[in-house]
Amino acid sequence: MTETLRLILRSAERPGGLPTFTADDTRPWSSGARDALIDQGILLEIGHTDFVYCDGCIDQHPLEVEIREYPTGMLGVAMCPECGRVNIPLERLRQWQLAPIGLAQSVMAAIGSSGPLDEITTNRIWSLGTIPSDDTPRDIFIARGLDWPDAREIVRQAEPLRRSPAPLVLSYATLPNPGIWSGFRPATDVLASICSLDDGVFTANLSDSLNRTTLPHSDAGEGSWITVTQAAKKLMKVVDDLDLKRARARVSGAANNGKFKTNDEKGTAREIHLDSFSTWLFEQQEINLNKPAW
Repeated sequence: MTETLRLILRSAERPGGLPTFTADDTRPWSSGARDALIDQGILLEIGHTDFVYCDGCIDQHPLEVEIREYPTGMLGVAMCPECGRVNIPLERLRQWQLAPIGLAQSVMAAIGSSGPLDEITTNRIWSLGTIPSDDTPRDIFIARGLDWPDAREIVRQAEPLRRSPAPLVLSYATLPNPGIWSGFRPATDVLASICSLDDGVFTANLSDSLNRTTLPHSDAGEGSWITVTQAAKKLMKVVDDLDLKRARARVSGAANNGKFKTNDEKGTAREIHLDSFSTWLFEQQEINLNKPAW
């Protein structure tokens, strides 16, 4: 079932409208996957398809189907150049479309976000509310098409995303193009990697996602203040081989050198402005990621 979910998410990252799946498309899916996706609200049944391939001839000719009503009930009828008239049961003409709201609701339930669910940009970006994360709550967003040509403009229009002090953006199946962020850098992850659907149970694992550093937009509201210890714990998540003592020393040294905004106090009275600290923290993460492996 999980692989079927990933297939659907990957399909949704193709430019254009929401993906649809006919009864024929769902035949190769694992047992019960379609019903589980429907039960979760991730797939929504829409009108019958009017196009199938003939399964009675070797060439599998494409058939344009007309639904007719007979005394015995409704039936699909088509003409195949090889087989002649072909009767097609309505069950084979059923089709389903990805339901982004249903997917977002499943993710919300799995991660325990506060809501409310809000569609920021039609079929592109959704806000799922906030979840706790150490000392800094995270605002959770779902997005699709963040590697499409219009992604930068879509992000520019997403005011709640820009105003979030600590956003985490979960794209469907493709990581965003880094060039779409202007003046900020949310933490990102991919639903196709962190979500599972097994035995009808939808789960999402954010354990790694929540440790990723965010660089807030200048539009974000005034951030909170954190202690040196809280800042050190954040640093330990993005820089290898640091214990708490060494991390505190590095944070204090950076504060003394004016690398980020503080309350100008020393020792245990010192507090650090979270938004300002996040910029420095992001730089430390980049340095750590780019250092030689030997």
